[in-house]
Amino acid sequence: MRRIFLGLVIALLTFGIGALFVGQKRHKNIASYGSSFQWTSSDGGRMAHNHDLLSSPLEATENFNAALQRAADFMEFTPCFDTSGRRIGERAVMLLLPPQVPEATWRIMWTQQQDNFSELFWVESPSLADTRAFETIERQGWKKCVSTK
Repeated sequence: MRRIFLGLVIALLTFGIGALFVGQKRHKNIASYGSSFQWTSSDGGRMAHNHDLLSSPLEATENFNAALQRAADFMEFTPCFDTSGRRIGERAVMLLLPPQVPEATWRIMWTQQQDNFSELFWVESPSLADTRAFETIERQGWKKCVSTK
């Protein structure tokens, strides 16, 4: 009887541990994807925005840091916080120059990290004022990096 009981306990533990690992694996396996749109406004200005959902919590930060290194200049490097004050990423205003882009372009980029994935957002335009206005509009839809300190 003791042997049957011990075998049942081992079987239940094995099943429970296996189910735990499978559940965690499914939760962590997020397929990376991105969306990017570019258009020309009625006054001839070029504008673009991008959103990447990445399968690693650090991948957005790595891409953000690589973009900072490629930028001709950057300013307003600040941490991003959510509405509860928890730090979720970084934000920076970058100046990009040819040959990376067709013309001098201002890009505002920000990140959001979660436990099992990260997101990278950016908006850009040749005009810094237009880029700032565009960021305000995009943030209303994406609700990311709603406050910086």
